[in-house]
Amino acid sequence: MNFSDLAISFFNDLAMKYGLLIMEKSKSEIHFESDKVRLRIMYDFQRSFEVNINLSLRARPNLLPIPLRDLVMYKEPNLIRDIGDFQSHDLSGVSEYFKEVINFLDNYCASFLRGEVAEFARIEEFRQLKAERYTKGKEFLLVKKKAQQHWDRKDFKAFLDSMLLVDKSYLSEIDQQKISYARKQVDGL
Repeated sequence: MNFSDLAISFFNDLAMKYGLLIMEKSKSEIHFESDKVRLRIMYDFQRSFEVNINLSLRARPNLLPIPLRDLVMYKEPNLIRDIGDFQSHDLSGVSEYFKEVINFLDNYCASFLRGEVAEFARIEEFRQLKAERYTKGKEFLLVKKKAQQHWDRKDFKAFLDSMLLVDKSYLSEIDQQKISYARKQVDGL
């Protein structure tokens, strides 16, 4: 049995339940679609042995497809085993994975499979916030690295100038203590 036949055998009942039909099938991909939703299941059996599953809303083609990883973080972030990313070099491992994915999709993602536009809008907002937090976190690390260089050189004024650009929610207790100390040093000059 090849990958696409395996995917069909596992996803067929779920597809029928939500009115999804097979639209494309190849050795490494299967696309199910309804009038509202597209479900893509892909397998890279040549390099990474990674299984990728994503959903998209057909009425909004400008929205990026939603990977299973994002669905898991949005719907059930405390899942004991993260099913969002998966790799397996053999199809028996993929079979076990598919069982978990189908259970997750049916129990947590019915509104997505039905193509509820409001649910897609909410996850898009969730993804945007996640991206903004990631970007702010990266920016914070760059600023903090530069601030640490100022701290190490005992250039407290430059340290304060750097640290005051940072969103206070990212500051640790030690960062706040350093800011307080640097203020005293600058004010004392």
